Amino acid sequence: GDITGRALFGDDRPLHFEIGFGSGEHLAYRADLLPDHGFIGAEPFLNGVATALGHIRDQGLRNVRLHMGD
Repeated sequence: GDITGRALFGDDRPLHFEIGFGSGEHLAYRADLLPDHGFIGAEPFLNGVATALGHIRDQGLRNVRLHMGD
């Protein structure tokens, strides 16, 4: 389907994409600053995705979606 705020988060919100988010510190920081926006991160490396998931969990972020891959 389409990549929309409604499809991913259940409402019409601005979306931000971060391609190659590394270990996710910047992605989590921005998501925490803008809780009414949606953040989509893509990262091909497992270690980066795992570390980002820890940031998302620890900060209780509900406005982030991750894609492992290019």
